[in-house]
Amino acid sequence: MSPLQELFVVDSARTIRFFVEMMSDTIVRSGRNERCVRDEHLWYVASVLAHYAYVSWSHSVHSEMDLSKHLITSMSGSQEVSDTEILEAKGSHILLLSGFFRNQIQHRYSVESLDAIGRSYYLQAHGRSRDRKKRQFFEAFAEVFPFWTQTCGRLGKRLQEERYVVRFD
Repeated sequence: MSPLQELFVVDSARTIRFFVEMMSDTIVRSGRNERCVRDEHLWYVASVLAHYAYVSWSHSVHSEMDLSKHLITSMSGSQEVSDTEILEAKGSHILLLSGFFRNQIQHRYSVESLDAIGRSYYLQAHGRSRDRKKRQFFEAFAEVFPFWTQTCGRLGKRLQEERYVVRFD
C-alpha cells in the first residue's frame, strides 16, 4: 500500500491513535505538563471522540440546531437514571458536545453549566457502579471533567482551523 493510500485507511485503532496523539499535542501546546495527565483519562477521552468520529451520525447531527437538540435530549431524564452505562453515555455526550463542539455552542449555552452537568453524570455513575475500578475511574474523571472539555474544545478549534492541512510526518 502506498503512503497516500495508507493515509486514507481508517479503522477504529487508527482513529483512537489519532485522537490520543492530537489530544497529547493539544495538552502540550496549552502549556499543561503532560505528565500531570492520567493516561487512562487521555485514552478514555480519545476513545469517546474516536467513537463519535467513527460511528456515523449522518442523519442525526447536521447543524448547530441539531447539536442543540441532541444536547437537550442527552440531558433529559437525568433525575430518573440509575443505570451506570446510561449515566456514562450521557456524560460522554456532554464531553463531546461541550468539549469538542465548545466553540459552536458557547454562544447559545453556558459551557460551564454543561461542564457541571457532565461532571455530575460521572459522579452519579461513580455512586451507582458496583465495580470498584469503575467507581474510582468515574470519581477521578469527574474531578477533571472541565479540564477535558476545555482540552477537547481547543482540539476541536484546532482541527477546524487546520482542516485543509495534510501532514505526512
